[in-house]
Amino acid sequence: MWFKEDLSFVYGLSEAINPLAITLAGLTLQPLYNVYDNLFLPIFFCAFICTISFFLSFLVNYYDTKASMEETADKDTASLPNEEEES
Repeated sequence: MWFKEDLSFVYGLSEAINPLAITLAGLTLQPLYNVYDNLFLPIFFCAFICTISFFLSFLVNYYDTKASMEETADKDTASLPNEEEES
């Protein structure tokens, strides 16, 4: 995993993104409600963004797992002796 060594960086990054998301929601939802005078669109917009975030987290997890497996495979093949060295 890419964050094993930099765990404090990842924690700080996640803590920094949360207030940005709250600010973005506050700046976006009120104007949507004022323009359409209906709660459906702001709530739908929030649900849509949340759903996209949910599926993107699976995508990030997939790529992280894939990179981790490739890194492990590279370490395993690097530790095997070469056939040329045995001759």
